[in-house]
Amino acid sequence: FTSKGTVTAHDALLAYPEVFRDILTPRLVHVDWALTREAGRLTLDIGRLAVDRFEAGGRVDIHDMDTEDPLLEATAATSMFSLTEVRPYIPWGIIPPDAGRFIETHVTGGDFRLVEAKLAGRLSRISRIDEEGNEGVLSLRAEISGGVFEAGGSAPVFHDISGMLELEDRRFSLRKMQGNFGNSPFTMEGGISDFALPRPAVYTAEATLQPAREEVLWLMGKERFRSFTFDGTSTLLLSGKGTADDYHVSARWDLTDAAYAYPGVMEKPGARENRLTAEIIIHTDSIEVPSFEYDLPPVRVSGSATSRFSGGTPLSVSIRSTAFDLGEVLPLLPGIRGFDPAGTCSIDVTGRGDLGDPGSMQW
Repeated sequence: FTSKGTVTAHDALLAYPEVFRDILTPRLVHVDWALTREAGRLTLDIGRLAVDRFEAGGRVDIHDMDTEDPLLEATAATSMFSLTEVRPYIPWGIIPPDAGRFIETHVTGGDFRLVEAKLAGRLSRISRIDEEGNEGVLSLRAEISGGVFEAGGSAPVFHDISGMLELEDRRFSLRKMQGNFGNSPFTMEGGISDFALPRPAVYTAEATLQPAREEVLWLMGKERFRSFTFDGTSTLLLSGKGTADDYHVSARWDLTDAAYAYPGVMEKPGARENRLTAEIIIHTDSIEVPSFEYDLPPVRVSGSATSRFSGGTPLSVSIRSTAFDLGEVLPLLPGIRGFDPAGTCSIDVTGRGDLGDPGSMQW
């Protein structure tokens, strides 16, 4: 048999908490549907589903209905919607837990459009979607504009984000993303893979950032460098991969066109060749910099550092330089101009202690 119809309810109370959390507030609901029942098969076409200002459409096919493990196939798409308004309707219950928690916690705003969602598999696999081997039953593609991502802590907020979100084969991907990190424009490609498995999830990211002063201060430690000035443009390339407690980052920062200064210590003018590269490992209890290189001709400085989040000596650092002529660096180092230095020197320094307590530092 085949049945078609339209249902409109002005004060509907909806509830399916295992999937949708709670949707209990009276709402305006409109559904255009067509239902077909054949031997062992049920097909439901939703031409239009509207709940308040949220609209969607889709299709559900249930095969082998008379068996203990029927086959489900479903597709869905939506119009553009505000995440804030439709958050209660999102079917968190069918999204793998790690990905669902990540989205709920960090993606806090924006306008989205579900381009396509597919659910296909036996009921036994869908009900255990977070188990290994069942990752292929669900896939999603969505567009975002005006998005907001909050990393947490004191980190600047990512906002005005646009791009594509994809979920497929236990990988949540960010495609062609662009927006602003605080006041700094960025582009990014990234993803989370291997979530909902016994092993840790793997995070990857490739980003290009044009840091503004506030974001540079955040990177350096705002409280200690309030008098630091930074003007002009620069390009920071970041490439990261790893788990939450062992994340490896490669940084390449071209500062040639930027002018920055720390009063009485250093003055770097714009349009002077300058690059910073670093390898960084982020652990749960420390940040390790196995190597870094700061190139500001005629000086090239390299070294390593480790910053621990607790303990009596949270910082250890090693710095060394190539040989350079002191007279050539006078325009960069105002603090030594009064000594009228001359000659060639190099630097080799190691230190440990707490920068917040200069007296504890041992050099």
